[in-house]
Amino acid sequence: MLLIMALLSFMPILLGTTLGATGWLGFSIICLYGIAFLVNAIHIRIEKIKQEMYGKDYALKSSYISNIWARLKKIWLLAFTLIITNILTLRIGMWGEFNLLSLPWVFAGPIYFGLVTVFTCGPFKMFVTSFYFAKYAQDYRALWQVSDEQWYGKRKAKRIVKKKIKLENKGK
Repeated sequence: MLLIMALLSFMPILLGTTLGATGWLGFSIICLYGIAFLVNAIHIRIEKIKQEMYGKDYALKSSYISNIWARLKKIWLLAFTLIITNILTLRIGMWGEFNLLSLPWVFAGPIYFGLVTVFTCGPFKMFVTSFYFAKYAQDYRALWQVSDEQWYGKRKAKRIVKKKIKLENKGK
């Protein structure tokens, strides 16, 4: 929850300053690149986790977003030139006057999408592991041959023993 709150709180300032520095044209291009990068990184991370989990030896499957990202990477210089040209001369979708001090804010959008990607893809394996551990907890317990006391703690282990004794006495 902390990561989600942090990412949502950074969004208005970073993307807003990017919009102010580049106008709607540059902002749209930056968001296109950022979203394509994020979705492609998530897709790659999911495929790697599947390879680790299921032990398959296959190459990463190519998806539509991977193809789009590959094409966008080839024309990044054109997109960057268009953004800079728009800032300096065309001024499509921009307001106010050009200020050299606002030029570094062009990179606030890519920084935001980079943060979102890192904080999404980084703990992704941990989330998947936690999900499977919670879903198949008893299977893991049997596999690792863990006692009730080690698994549940002393108090709950005593209650479990009492329940087992009651069930055995009822059955007799």
